[in-house]
Amino acid sequence: MIYSDDYSSGQPKRKNKKKKETAEEYYRLGRRSASLDQTAKDNKQTAEMNMVQSIMLQNQKNELLDVLSEVNRRQNQLDQAMAEALAPPPLGMDVGPPGGMPFGEMPPGGMASPPELGPPQGLPQELPQSATPMGPPPII
Repeated sequence: MIYSDDYSSGQPKRKNKKKKETAEEYYRLGRRSASLDQTAKDNKQTAEMNMVQSIMLQNQKNELLDVLSEVNRRQNQLDQAMAEALAPPPLGMDVGPPGGMPFGEMPPGGMASPPELGPPQGLPQELPQSATPMGPPPII
C-alpha cells in the first residue's frame, strides 16, 4: 500500500511538529524570562522606594530630635533664670527701701510730689463746700 500525499496532508510532518514544539517551548521560556525580569525590576524599584522612604523618615526623626533639643535647652535657660530671680540676695545686700528707712515711711523727695506742684494729677480733688454739683461731671 502506497501512502499518498492526501493521507498525510492534514498531519504535520514529524520534522515540522518538532520545530513547532521547540518554538512554543522557546516562547514559553521567553515569557517566563520576561516575567522574571519584570519581577526583578519591580523588586528593585520597591527596594529603592523603601530606601528613600527610610531616609526621609530618618531625616524627619533627626529634625524632631533637633527641635526637642532646642526646647530642652531653652527650658534649662528659663529654669536657670527663674532660679536666679528667686534666689535669696547675697548677705551684704539691703532689701528694704533706700536709706534703711522702715517700709511704712516715704523718703523725702522720693515718691511723694513736691509741695509746689500740688497734689498728684489724676487723683480726685476735694470740692469746696460752696460748690454744688450741677448734673453729671463733664466727660473729658
